[in-house]
Amino acid sequence: MKREKKNLEGHEPYPVPEFSRGDFIRLDMNENLAGCSPRVLSALREASVDDVSFYPDYSKFREKLAQSCKLKKENILLTCGGDEGIRCTLEAFVEDGEEVIMPFPTYAMFPILARLQGVQIKEVPFARDRLFPKKTIINAISEKTKGIIVVNPASPTGLLVKQEDLEQLLADYPEIMVFLDETYCHYSKTSLIHLVEKYPQLVVIRTFSKAQGLAGLRLGYVASAGENIVSMSKVAFPYGASSLAVKAGLAALEDDDFTRKVVEDTDKEKERLQSSLEKIGIKVLPTDTNFLLLEVGENEERIYKELFQRKILVRRLSGPPLEGFLRVTVGIRKENDAFLQAMQEIRLLGR
Repeated sequence: MKREKKNLEGHEPYPVPEFSRGDFIRLDMNENLAGCSPRVLSALREASVDDVSFYPDYSKFREKLAQSCKLKKENILLTCGGDEGIRCTLEAFVEDGEEVIMPFPTYAMFPILARLQGVQIKEVPFARDRLFPKKTIINAISEKTKGIIVVNPASPTGLLVKQEDLEQLLADYPEIMVFLDETYCHYSKTSLIHLVEKYPQLVVIRTFSKAQGLAGLRLGYVASAGENIVSMSKVAFPYGASSLAVKAGLAALEDDDFTRKVVEDTDKEKERLQSSLEKIGIKVLPTDTNFLLLEVGENEERIYKELFQRKILVRRLSGPPLEGFLRVTVGIRKENDAFLQAMQEIRLLGR
C-alpha cells in the first residue's frame, strides 16, 4: 500500500554524503574551515547538567542577538539552523496552491521545502551574467504570487543583490512577502535586516553555520516584524535550538573580533586563490561569498574525480548559468595550498 503524501512524489531527499568527510579537505559545503571562536569551545566545556537535561532557556541569548541586530527581541525567532527558518516562513505565510517566485538556481532547501508545503514554484532563471533578474521577477508577478524568495548574496551564483533593487520590490509590492536569506551576509558585509520594521512583509533568514563556524550545532534565526514572528512561532518547533547551540551562539556573539578576522582572512585567501588559479589557466568568477566558481567546461567531471582521489572535496554544479562550473569553498592557507597543488597537477595531466 502506498502511504506517502502526493507532495513527495518525484521528490529526492537533500543529498547527504554517506562517507566520512572528515577524511577529506572539505571545500564543498562553504563551512568556515577556520572553525569556531575559542570562546565557543570554552563555553561548551563549561556545559552543565542543566544544559543537557532541561529544555533550553532562550531569554538571554535572544536579548543579546536582538541587540546585535539593533532590533527588539520580539523581532527574533530562534531556529534549528537556517533550514527551519525557511520551513517556518513558507508554512506560516504561503497557502497550499499559492505561488512563490524563485530566482534559479538557488539554495536547494527552498524548492524542496516549498514543494513539501504544496507551494507552486515559479522559477525565474539567472542569466549568464549572474545578476539579480529584477525585471524578470517583476514581469512574473501574478495574482497568485504570495512570496518572492531571494538569497543575498545569491547561492550558488555568488553575487550580491543591489539594495535598491530589493527595496524597490519591498516598496512597490507591499502585499507580497519577501523571504530574504542572508546566509553569507558576513562575507558580503551587506544586510537589510534593519528594514524589517519598515517593511512588514520582509522576513530575513540567517544562520550561525558560516562565518561563525557553528554548522555542526544547527543554530539560526529569523528576523521580521513582531506580528510575523508570532505567526512563525505557531509552526516553529517549541525548542528547535538546543541548549548547547544557544550556549555556543552566545559565545560567538561575544567574540565579534573572531568573526571579523575570519572574514578578513577569507577575503585575502579568496584573492590569492583566484590569482593563483588564473595563472595556471583556470577561469575564476569572483563572488561576494566565501566560495569561488571555477569555469572548467567539459573537464568538470574529470577534475572533480581527480580532486576526490586526492582527498579534496568540491561541489559540482549543473544547469544554466553554471553548467561546467565547480564551486570551491575558500579554506585556510594550508588547505588552499593543497588544493592549488592538486589543480596544478591535474592541469599538467590534462595537457
